Amino acid sequence: MRHIYLFLCLFVGLTTLYSQVKLVERNKPVSRIVLTDDNPVDKQAAELLQDFIFRISKATLPIVSHVKTGKGDIIFNNKDCSELTEDGFRLQTQNRQLHISSGGNKGSIYRVVTLLEDYLNVYYYTAHTYDLEERPTIIFPEINRAENPAFRYRQTQSYAIWQDPVYKMWFRLEQPSEVFVDNL
Repeated sequence: MRHIYLFLCLFVGLTTLYSQVKLVERNKPVSRIVLTDDNPVDKQAAELLQDFIFRISKATLPIVSHVKTGKGDIIFNNKDCSELTEDGFRLQTQNRQLHISSGGNKGSIYRVVTLLEDYLNVYYYTAHTYDLEERPTIIFPEINRAENPAFRYRQTQSYAIWQDPVYKMWFRLEQPSEVFVDNL
């Protein structure tokens, strides 16, 4: 019985370890951000992720397109979008890769902000005001998460929306000119 318990603990530990994704080690990039589609929203989200990874670790992850993926890559793809609505997203670690899928529209940006907030403890408060913990190594744990937003339209009266484009993305805000007339 004791051997079975030890085997299960070892198996769970190795499975969890195998699901982790290392992005940066000792301030050096060991990962890439891979874009599988020519989508401007995915590119903007990848640049936001690249920027904050640099702010945290001083390492710049390269953004590449249409390449063979490898261990440690962050892959923006929209293959598994079942059950995702517009602006919805899925984050999933698998085979030592982080797969990021979107249901469309700004889901790519929302998934990156969620990743930064919930897994890297980055907090954005107002225009150009944020808090983060600098660290030389960044590893994502095992993740399997999907979210669909409750609201289609989010707006604020804060002047920060005009002063800081990151603020607008971070808080998932829209401007009246960005909403489609037939959706009102």
